[in-house]
Amino acid sequence: MRKLRSIIIVLTMALLSASAPGQGLDARPTARDIAGLSRLSDVQLSPDGSRVVYAVATKTFDEEAEPSPSDDTAGWKSERQLWLASAEGSDARQITFSEENAGSPRWARNGSAIGFLRNRDGKAQIHILPLDGGEAQIIDTGDLEPGYFAFSPDGQTIFFLATPEKPKTQQDKDWATGGAIDYDKRFRSSRLYSIPTEGGKTRAITDGAYHVSRFTLSPSNSYIALVTSASADPYHTFTQLTVRIIDGDNGSEMGVLDEKPRIIGDVHWSPNSSRIAYEAALSTLSLLNALWVVDVATHTSRNLADEHDFTLGGFVWARDSRYVVAHVQDKTESKIVRLRADGGKREDLEFSGRVIDGSLSSSISQDTLACATSTVASPPAPTVINTRTGEWRLVADVNPQVKDWSEVEWEVVSWESPEGVEIEGVLVKTPHVAPGEIAPLMVMPHGGPDSVTTQGWRYRPQFFTARGFNVFQPNYRGGTGYGWDFYAANRGRLGEIEFMDIESGVDALIERGMADPDRLVYGGWSWGGYLTAWTLGHADRYQAAVVGAGVNDTVSQYALSDINHGAAALWEYKGDPWRQFEQFDRANPIRHISSASTPTLIIHGQEDDRVSFSAGIILYRALKDVGCETKFLAYPREPHGFREPAHVEHMLDAWARWYDEHLTQ
Repeated sequence: MRKLRSIIIVLTMALLSASAPGQGLDARPTARDIAGLSRLSDVQLSPDGSRVVYAVATKTFDEEAEPSPSDDTAGWKSERQLWLASAEGSDARQITFSEENAGSPRWARNGSAIGFLRNRDGKAQIHILPLDGGEAQIIDTGDLEPGYFAFSPDGQTIFFLATPEKPKTQQDKDWATGGAIDYDKRFRSSRLYSIPTEGGKTRAITDGAYHVSRFTLSPSNSYIALVTSASADPYHTFTQLTVRIIDGDNGSEMGVLDEKPRIIGDVHWSPNSSRIAYEAALSTLSLLNALWVVDVATHTSRNLADEHDFTLGGFVWARDSRYVVAHVQDKTESKIVRLRADGGKREDLEFSGRVIDGSLSSSISQDTLACATSTVASPPAPTVINTRTGEWRLVADVNPQVKDWSEVEWEVVSWESPEGVEIEGVLVKTPHVAPGEIAPLMVMPHGGPDSVTTQGWRYRPQFFTARGFNVFQPNYRGGTGYGWDFYAANRGRLGEIEFMDIESGVDALIERGMADPDRLVYGGWSWGGYLTAWTLGHADRYQAAVVGAGVNDTVSQYALSDINHGAAALWEYKGDPWRQFEQFDRANPIRHISSASTPTLIIHGQEDDRVSFSAGIILYRALKDVGCETKFLAYPREPHGFREPAHVEHMLDAWARWYDEHLTQ
């Protein structure tokens, strides 16, 4: 008998909601409530550590809206504005109010103003908002549309990335060919520019020989670290990155930190500018497991993560430049560790109770950082964390309506796979089940596969627990957070390993009396969709399945995805489909689909570049041909992750109805 034990962490908390306040703790969030949740981004700590600026995207449904042929919002209004709050957790207030979205806030180095991006006349422009009152100043960058930007240490200059317009000669050539596209040259590179903060002439710093994705400025000299790739092709910008150091005064290159292009995470200068540190994927595809510290003067380097099997999730420097403070994904939790820049024993801080979501922002003068944190039951909120003690404080509540949702419990469960490896998962339990009854189980594997389900926020479990399901999120091998061996275990065995781990977990839940074998459903998104499609051909015990933006044919995925070819396939499949076809064929869900009998709903966005819309069509045709009950919902304008609230609402309702229609009562 497989063992299954609950791991200590059983937490009962009020669940997030967009329901109207005052409905009480039995209020169940609807699909509309979920679609209307506010989304937090761009949490930035002021230089003195006293304030936090962040962006909040809100979605509001107009109950009185009427259909119109020219309106594709279905009654929803979306906007994103900036908010400012004290780091002590008070005085949160909105500071931008234009109809145009505001985002990407950046502090001026003296803390007197906040720069941000907002569209004006159809393009993004840098705005500077003085915090002592007055209107935002617009920085005129001419024909250049700024993207990522930052203030210089002295505040006199703004550095920004932009893609220059095509020269007139090239525009004429394009016209003469009727717009014919050289496929290798379809992506145009961004360059680094500067402009005086008070306005003036822009200056090109890089010449376009490479694409610049990000940059970071040295605090005390003119050096700039660039994250670059050969082109702006998403494949290059995701998997083929290089860190370069240039002199911002004249653009001359000072050195390349690693000649081998790879996935790069955070890059930060030490406060005294003597060192630069960066996260990298070492002997992996996208698992960030190396934290290099490079001495600028001597060019010597040290990997602070060399003796630790880390999954890194961002870092900041301590103000004395002697320590690096890193976020580490540790199974289903977040840990904060302090590492000496010169090497030595690591120090784990006493951080617990929440999971870090997204990047970290640090102050100059205090030992604090800011970021978004969440729990299974509460969505991301801006948070300040002490980098010496690990103590944390919520700065503001972005979704206060959640307090009125039904309370849920969750726990981390573990079991042993058939190959003797211990596997974990997060089980979120519905409160809407009669005493003594077992709720139906929804199996929902995470995407990636190089990802992990933590004890942090995901909106789908909240919705389905409100509908009476227990939601099981297994952390199968091939995911992050459990070390290199665990991450690499599914290389060349895609589908087989994940299926083995997940199905043994479901068996264990049934054996423990935590799941009813006659009331099982399955559903996932992206690689979770792949695993759903794989399961269709390998198991018949599920009463209904939902494949969301799933990989259904490995060869077409290689050819059509924006990033899942080249280095990605060399890691996952140990080859490409033209020379190692058997590797792709063996891992192909479509190869096994003739055995499918589970009623299946397919959901896909028509503008999905990550997993092509054609993947949904392929699965739909296949299931139709083999006589398996199926339904296909296509959503216009949607990329890999749905953005429009009307689509999120409809998708969730359709997903739930599919289960309800096929589930044994």
